Amino acid sequence: MCASSSLSSFPTRENLLYVFDRLPSLVLYLDRALCIRYCNRAFLLRLGLDEATLKGRQVQKVVGRKNFEQFEAGIQLALKGEIHDAQVKLCNATKERVWLHAHYIPDLGVDEQVVGCYLIMYDLSKQKQHEEALRESHALLEASQQVARLGSYRYELATDTWSSSAVLDEIFGIDESYPKTFGSWLELIHPEEQQEMSQYFAREVVGARRPFDKAYRIVHRRTGAVRWVHGLGELVQDEAGEAQVLFGTIQDITESQFDKRVLRLHVRILEMLADKGGMHEIFDVLCRGINRLLPGNNATIQLRDPHEPVLHAYASPGMPPAWIRMIDPLPIGSDVGSCGSAAFHKKRSVVADIARDARWKDYKDAALSFGFKACWSEPILSKEKELLGTFAIYLKEARAPYPQEIRLMEGVVWLAAIVIQSKQAEWELELHRQQLQQLVEERTSELEMLNADLQAFAYSISHDLRAPLRHIMGFTHLLQKSLPDMPAEGQEYFEEIMAASSKMSQMIEDLLQFSRLGRKELLKTPVDLNQLVATVITEKGPDTRGRSLEWKIGHLPLVEGDYYLLKMAFENLISNALKFTSKEAKAVIEIGLAPPDESLVVLYIRDNGVGFDMTYSHKLFGVFQRLHTSEEFEGTGIGLAHVKQIIHKHGGKIWAEGQPGQGATFYLAFPAGASLLQEGQ
Repeated sequence: MCASSSLSSFPTRENLLYVFDRLPSLVLYLDRALCIRYCNRAFLLRLGLDEATLKGRQVQKVVGRKNFEQFEAGIQLALKGEIHDAQVKLCNATKERVWLHAHYIPDLGVDEQVVGCYLIMYDLSKQKQHEEALRESHALLEASQQVARLGSYRYELATDTWSSSAVLDEIFGIDESYPKTFGSWLELIHPEEQQEMSQYFAREVVGARRPFDKAYRIVHRRTGAVRWVHGLGELVQDEAGEAQVLFGTIQDITESQFDKRVLRLHVRILEMLADKGGMHEIFDVLCRGINRLLPGNNATIQLRDPHEPVLHAYASPGMPPAWIRMIDPLPIGSDVGSCGSAAFHKKRSVVADIARDARWKDYKDAALSFGFKACWSEPILSKEKELLGTFAIYLKEARAPYPQEIRLMEGVVWLAAIVIQSKQAEWELELHRQQLQQLVEERTSELEMLNADLQAFAYSISHDLRAPLRHIMGFTHLLQKSLPDMPAEGQEYFEEIMAASSKMSQMIEDLLQFSRLGRKELLKTPVDLNQLVATVITEKGPDTRGRSLEWKIGHLPLVEGDYYLLKMAFENLISNALKFTSKEAKAVIEIGLAPPDESLVVLYIRDNGVGFDMTYSHKLFGVFQRLHTSEEFEGTGIGLAHVKQIIHKHGGKIWAEGQPGQGATFYLAFPAGASLLQEGQ
């Protein structure tokens, strides 16, 4: 049918124009004079033009000179009879950028001469916008990967090949020529971890179909430096469950690993300081830790001499002894190497190239002979900015420190200052403690001598007074018998003399006993206070007949002490409780164990007797001190002095609390542990 069709059925000009106006493409027709003879609606709309103002006008004047330059070359080729394609970028009437793909087609007349040309253009603006956004996204991704040191990869298991981003290649130190297979990836891993990594990949990723998630060490291909990376990967499987592709990321975590190791070192140093480790040991561990963080280099700590402007080597593990002998002591000066100048100026001194730095002129040759090419030093300063010493790192390569190495040095001197100042405080405290201990020992010795003299004097006086007193009492008795007819008044005088003499005799006897107690050595044995108190109460039974009396005895501990002396103490305290409750209608005496204390075991004896005024509590335990008159309550006032002396000899203490008319409580405290046998509680 097509072969027999008549040419008369070919579309007319009106038909073509109808079609052109409905095409999404932009259509423009120019004559040889470059005047616009036709444009379709899409052209007018996209460029924001008005049909009435452009027909017959030259295209350059309609679209503007800059836009015309985009078309000019293609138009000239079409007018020469050539078909041409090109991409052009225009600005429409609203200044919007318009990307077009233009086809330039010559229009041939009846004599086959070019009479004009067609421009048929496809709008590429949206495609270009998408491409631009994709480029920006890719650039942002690349920038993000650079900042985060995060590279991406894709591993095809079937072909055993992988591709990677530029950042990943940079992390490994490889380029496009490096053969990217599983085996070549393993070669980039640290030799100590290659076998374990191969087993992990086969077992966990390929075998168990688990995501790849592992931190490991690599050896940089170009520099040989050991670095830490963290790899993540997702495995893609086909419909049959076969592993096809592993894609993921690998991040350089060397700095974070470095920071973690630095933190662990700081924690260890602070723990050693808290455990009272020696300063030399602490600094030796610190420098060795830095040496491990910066392999091949040497860390040292020097301390300031307190009397001269020099530094002394203190901790230098791994440094050649001959070098240490050369720089110890090291003068502090503005041009004395790295450490001398850092100490002088109290600020960081970085020498990146010892061979060229004037500060090392006096030590350069020796340093280079030991292989030292750079040295960075940081002063160790107190809170008051006083120089304590220096910290330095000697390097086998000439370079300046990286930012993380500067942070490392700042952290080390901060830590070193804490150690030095803490140790100085410890030494000063120990010196004060020793001085105080010496003073206490001297004072104690003096007091012991005075106490011994006082006891000897009291014993001597008491002993010497007994004979004259016996004479007074004896002759008074004889005189009384020889004068039977003595008037009643005289007999009263004799009785007063005898009563006073008897009282004085008792006081002398008490004083002698007090003196003997002071000299008596303790005979320590386990003493069951439950049995001891029960014995004392039983012995006091005859004195309590006819009284309304309630005993409240709690469970008491087993103590280590002198049974005789402890019994004497409890006899005094229980006797006092009975004495000072004698006027009560019903006496209540309670003996028990107070709530536990961290360092003391406290017992108490409480009564509901007459009590006492706390204002005078300091007199309670003095020799011959009384808070009540002898007319009210009998006694010489030495009993509590005996009790205090006994408790103190056991390493304890005693005190009392009371209120007039509301009773009194006496507390006896023994050291926990040393004097208390726990199984007796």
